[in-house]
Amino acid sequence: MPELPEIEALRRYLLRQGLVGRTFVEVDAEWPGVEDSTDGMGGLSPLVGRRIKAFGRQGKQLIAKLDTGVLGLHMGMTGRLGVMAPEDESFRYRRLALYLDDERRLELDDVRRWAMVRLENDAETFTAGMGPDALDPDFTSAQFIERVSAKRSPIKSVLLDQKVLAGVGNIYADEVLLIVGVSPSRRADKISTRRLESLHNTIVGVLENALAFIESHPDDQGRPYVIDTQDDRMQIPRKPGAACPQCETALKSKKIGGRTAYYCPSCQH
Repeated sequence: MPELPEIEALRRYLLRQGLVGRTFVEVDAEWPGVEDSTDGMGGLSPLVGRRIKAFGRQGKQLIAKLDTGVLGLHMGMTGRLGVMAPEDESFRYRRLALYLDDERRLELDDVRRWAMVRLENDAETFTAGMGPDALDPDFTSAQFIERVSAKRSPIKSVLLDQKVLAGVGNIYADEVLLIVGVSPSRRADKISTRRLESLHNTIVGVLENALAFIESHPDDQGRPYVIDTQDDRMQIPRKPGAACPQCETALKSKKIGGRTAYYCPSCQH
């Protein structure tokens, strides 16, 4: 699933492609296998004639600021975007094409069809209730500790709660908890201030490392790297019984809050 690093890499890609200043001239959500507009692609025809002013991001939400209103994009499990020239072949699982005034088009590829694209009046519609962005330089360890230390839920669930901290996903939460040595099932309010500070610093480091990896491994068209949980940015082999990268103990897995956590029973307490 695209997480904060993937979405930030996507935002930077769209900026490099020179989409700021471009105007939408046509919207096409009709494609084989796309059964029209009730699944997150509806209500986009008013995009025609609107100009892109900027691209922002909050957590996993990508937001295109327009001269009138905003376009919010959430990639779901398998969504990705590509800027296409007129001669480029469309994505195999194309769900949406937004044509631009320079004859290029912005396409959404989404095999599982869970991505959401919506046109709204303001960005707050997409970010309401979300916590601080995990890579916001103004979000300090002290603020992180204040938000997390009062929670009685397992720390894995707290890290995935986008109302607490926006942008940390399942695989990155497991990475962080292994590095810091905290069990994913440990209650957040039972973790020391020192370890919570380390946890925040590690979150920033892991996400920045993932972003650097993604940006240095584009596809053959220069598009951002699509996530693979077994690539070189990840320490944890997400398979029960695989060796812990730190001590070689067999990893275990368990469901926490409906999500699978991989952890080392020796390193994490």
